[in-house]
Formats: sequence, C-alpha cells, structure tokens
Amino acid sequence: MINYIIVDDDELQIDFLQMQLDNIEELHCLAVCTNAFDARKKIIEHKPDLLILDIEMPELSGIQLVKSMKEVPAVIFVTSHTGYAVDAFDVEAIDYIIKPVATERLIRAIDKVKKLKSSAALNVPEAELSFDSDAFFTRDKNTYVKTAYKDVLYIESSGNFSFIHTLDNNKQIVLANLAKMEEQMPSNLFIRISRSFIINKQYVKSINTEQIQLQDIYLNIGKQYAEKVLAAIIGKNVIKRK
Repeated sequence: MINYIIVDDDELQIDFLQMQLDNIEELHCLAVCTNAFDARKKIIEHKPDLLILDIEMPELSGIQLVKSMKEVPAVIFVTSHTGYAVDAFDVEAIDYIIKPVATERLIRAIDKVKKLKSSAALNVPEAELSFDSDAFFTRDKNTYVKTAYKDVLYIESSGNFSFIHTLDNNKQIVLANLAKMEEQMPSNLFIRISRSFIINKQYVKSINTEQIQLQDIYLNIGKQYAEKVLAAIIGKNVIKRK
C-alpha cells in the first residue's frame, strides 16, 4: 500500500485528482492540504510514501516545500506550468505532470512509485554501499550483491533512486540519488554527463557536444556538462593532421 498526501491550493483540482486516484489499486490517502505550510506539518506527522504536489501556491511553493524538508518522500509534481521541470528534477521528483492530468499519465507515474517501493522501502535516504578496489556491493533486501566497475555501462537517475545498467543488459535499483552515486563512483572510470546520467568512460565509442555513444546506446550530454565531459573523454588523445 502506498500512503500519499495531496497538496494543491485548487480544491476542484484536488477533487479531480482524488477521483482518478480512487480507481488505482494499492493507494491510500492520508491527508489533503490546500497550502504548503499545512502540508509540511502533515508530512512530518504521517510520514507518507508519496506527495502529489502542486508547484505554484501562495507563500510557499511546492519546490520550496520539498527543499524545506530534511526527509522527503517520493514526489510527483502536478502543475499547470511547464517551466519548472528542471527545478522539479533538481529536487529529484519521481515525475512531473502537466494539468489537466490525463488518467493514463497519472497511472504511469504511480507505477514508477510502485516499482521503486517493490524493490525497497521509500524514504530510505541513500543506498547501503560498500566499495573495494575493483568492485562495489549494493544491498538487495538481506543480500549484498557484488558488481565490478568494469561491468557497469552507465547509471541512470530516477528521483531519489538510481538504476545501474550493466553490460549484460541487466538493471539494478540502488537507494541512492545520482549525486550520491557520483560522490562514490571512482572518477577515473566514471563521469556525470547530465542531470540524468553517469557513464563509464571506457565504453565511449563516439562523442560530440550534445551526445555520447556507449556501445549501441546514445545519451544526451547536458549543456552545462559538455565542456568538462569533452575534456575528460578526449583530452589530448586526438590524432592531428600535422
């Protein structure tokens, strides 16, 4: 069961969302709030698994609410505005949905939360990781799984979690956000190329200012990362004409 709180200053929008959510299994509404200050108290009191949160609200926005919390549940932003997407994913939201909310779009967002919760409890702030010289361990329930650095192709952000993609096309979830993964992965092997991806440098096949190829996979490079990534990948290792 996923316990959630809805936060929106538009009561009609709350009614509409609740009507949609009532048709999705394994959900339980803990509280409904029409302002962020009330929501903050309810979050601390009830410790929900999920916030379904508007962004533009009086006095304290949804983004500011999340930033004000020390422990944050999974967050799905529901807003009328497209301009906050970068800010939303900076606070590691699970999803960002534009109003009016299509039911099938809401179902997909909830499915992401269910998938994460099925792997591990929400609200765990970071992964239990253990590192040695050529490999690291991640915890899967009561078992520690060893993965060699050389077997990691890239790491993908998923809000408060990360997915490790390996050379054999497997994908494992880790209870750490991408910033935590970046801190802990060895910088001589891995580099962050955008808000969403860390890649293993040894598997780069081609690169330009916008995109990088790993085997048959193409990933976009964030504009603010491009100069650093090009320097780290290419450096002086270019064959010159003269």
